[in-house]
Amino acid sequence: MPLTDADERALASFQGGTTLQEYRILHELATQVTEGQIVEIGSFEGRSTIYIAKGVKQPNIKVWSVDPHVHGSADTLKKNIKKFNCGDIITSIVMKSHDAAEAYGERIGPIGFLFIDGDHSYEAAKDDFVSWGKRLVDNGAVAFHDCWGSGPTKVVAEMLGSGQYSNVHFRHTLLWATKRPASSKQRLKYRLFSILLLAISWVKMRLRPYKTMRKLEYYFGRIFKLRYLVPRL
Repeated sequence: MPLTDADERALASFQGGTTLQEYRILHELATQVTEGQIVEIGSFEGRSTIYIAKGVKQPNIKVWSVDPHVHGSADTLKKNIKKFNCGDIITSIVMKSHDAAEAYGERIGPIGFLFIDGDHSYEAAKDDFVSWGKRLVDNGAVAFHDCWGSGPTKVVAEMLGSGQYSNVHFRHTLLWATKRPASSKQRLKYRLFSILLLAISWVKMRLRPYKTMRKLEYYFGRIFKLRYLVPRL
């Protein structure tokens, strides 16, 4: 289901804290899924959900959107799914992530792409990664939003330090990786990156120097060769 210019113009009116480039990356990651399902933790009104759904290429791959919708966005999400004709691809699960993993994990089965953008506390982000990440297939992708200066930062650092993930990239506050063991050289690079990521995130949480963080993000990407250039759709 291709994403058109008209779709992007309509989606621009949605509320959400993700940049356009990040949405396009999520869309691209969805196009690469050939095995397993897609699970999104945290959908709100569904902008990222629809970007992801529009990237699905195989009829057997569905998008499972998990969000308790504590702010009452469930009806809006439902309307948006219908508006963009994604009802046959997206299944909305109105539950907390941990409960949904227990109730729907077996039904969903293997996961080819996991996007975590739910509760940003460390405990919740860690639980999202543990509960759903265990179903991620080999060579599947996992992405974290808000990985600079929030709970997911520590989870990302732990993930990269495990040596079980490689092909790491980031753009703005979105970081993603492939479930594939890293080489010894990659492990060293990712561990160093993780240490510096935690240090910079500590500074950001206290000072919040937005322009400075953008510059640091850019130079980090140049140094570690992880910064991702977003392709045109």
